[in-house]
Amino acid sequence: MSTYKDNKKLKKNLLIVGIILVIGVCFGVGMYFLLDAKEPVKLTSKGTESSEIVKIGNVKCTPKKDIKTYLFMGVDQRGELTKIKKYNGTGQCDVLKVLVLDDKNKTYKTLTINRDTMVDMLVYNENGESIGEMNGQIALAHANGDVADFGSKVTKEVVSKFLNRQVIDGYIALNMDSIKVLNHLADGVTVKITDDFSKSDKTLKKGETVKLNDNQAYHYVHDRKNVADGTNENRMARQEIYLNELKFTYMDKFNKSNKFVETVYKEVEKYMNTDMSLSKMSKVALKLSKYKEVEGPTLEGTSKMGDFGFMEFRVDKNSLNNAIIDLFYDKVEK
Repeated sequence: MSTYKDNKKLKKNLLIVGIILVIGVCFGVGMYFLLDAKEPVKLTSKGTESSEIVKIGNVKCTPKKDIKTYLFMGVDQRGELTKIKKYNGTGQCDVLKVLVLDDKNKTYKTLTINRDTMVDMLVYNENGESIGEMNGQIALAHANGDVADFGSKVTKEVVSKFLNRQVIDGYIALNMDSIKVLNHLADGVTVKITDDFSKSDKTLKKGETVKLNDNQAYHYVHDRKNVADGTNENRMARQEIYLNELKFTYMDKFNKSNKFVETVYKEVEKYMNTDMSLSKMSKVALKLSKYKEVEGPTLEGTSKMGDFGFMEFRVDKNSLNNAIIDLFYDKVEK
């Protein structure tokens, strides 16, 4: 029988996962995969338990054993995660980060997917019915249907197919408005302003070191179009800086007081959507606390303005293949 102490430990572990999620949320074509079902399908593992030889590009590989893959999403929707009243493109997934746990080697890696990455996908209406296909930014996958949960499941499918149908064992989605909450609980995060925010937030002056208030933190992490060169790549670099600082602040607070953990859990929970049980998230958190982080791959490609006035990031085929091999396969020795 679980005790109150055990429940507190589970909550703490869950919060650690949540913070790691936020780090993923804010860190922020060669091979495309077309969704081929009218309803989100239940994917089966392609090879974490298989020794068959497959070819990724021109490289012979065998699927890695003892790995688990999780998807973290940052949803550009204000307020709590709620039903989308009308399917109008809102609720896009601005940040996508994949976490791969290697139980054999006791390590983990992450992969960030640019929200502008162009992929083929099915489009759904408010009733969850397929109404056609499109080639568009991967961020649009989440803006399907009338509930956050459905959009998260569609995104999970699209990412899986993009990564050579790699099974995704769970996902967590967090709204961008949580940035203000997390910054407030950290008593602000200090960063150096290296970009021109004059059209976005005039209080963020280039060259100054600022302890961000909650509104400033939101602009620093979220804004893109009116900052510097307006690219998502630039924003992802800023997000990484911010969340690295936030991580250290939170871990310090965690170590000083369990009450802080409970406070964060209470404040963040309403912004979060997941298909993972508390027990499952706790196990992931425990592994992350013990495993060693290994540098993950980076997806290279080209960005340009598309015909409809939106940025398009097209992943280099070799870069994508190399990332897939790095995360999910072992090369066959010649």
